[in-house]
Amino acid sequence: MVLFLVRLIATGIVAVPLLVWFADAGLPASLFTASALAVLGWLVVDRLILPLAGRTVALLSDAALAYAFLWFAGDVMNWPLGLWELSAAALPLAFVTRLCHALGQAESFST
Repeated sequence: MVLFLVRLIATGIVAVPLLVWFADAGLPASLFTASALAVLGWLVVDRLILPLAGRTVALLSDAALAYAFLWFAGDVMNWPLGLWELSAAALPLAFVTRLCHALGQAESFST
């Protein structure tokens, strides 16, 4: 549960300013999108892909999930997100979640 909260906070710290800057989104919409992305990433990547395939595949999956989810959210909320903006938002999100994966593995080794 602690790792989920770390992922939620880390995703929010990175995603909210990027969405406000790139998409001219409001704070509530950015917070909702970042929270939904964190929950979806935790359920799909951390619980399913990470134990089965490892950290490298999880990093690529996080980047693809962030790109696809932000594309979908931008389309639904009519945000002006192009290829550059989606890529510039998805890559930092993937690397932040990679740090969360490393933290999770360090915690599992310490117990």
